[in-house]
Amino acid sequence: MSADAGQAPSRRLDKWLWCVRQFKTRSLAAKFISGASVRVTRKGATQRIDKPGFILCVGDDVSFILGERLIALRVLGFAARRGPAQEARALFADRAASRKGQNAPAGEPCKAAR
Repeated sequence: MSADAGQAPSRRLDKWLWCVRQFKTRSLAAKFISGASVRVTRKGATQRIDKPGFILCVGDDVSFILGERLIALRVLGFAARRGPAQEARALFADRAASRKGQNAPAGEPCKAAR
């Protein structure tokens, strides 16, 4: 029996972002985390993360701005390796997609309603 028995699965933030194909290399993910404002919400508490080694757990919400896009992801699982895109999509849920159209000005229909 290993020392990890009974513990919830977890993964480093930089490795998870690389595995879900948000960054081309793990070092790019680590550099982005160190220099940008990445926020993790766990059990209702949001904190700003600037350490690539921050440990994520299933159910955490990760959000950051990449270019001019808001990326908001919910951690659904972890992979042993960086696999194809289809496997990567199973590891997260896109929370930003569910909020599209909420920020449209009053009286102006969102793109989907046009």
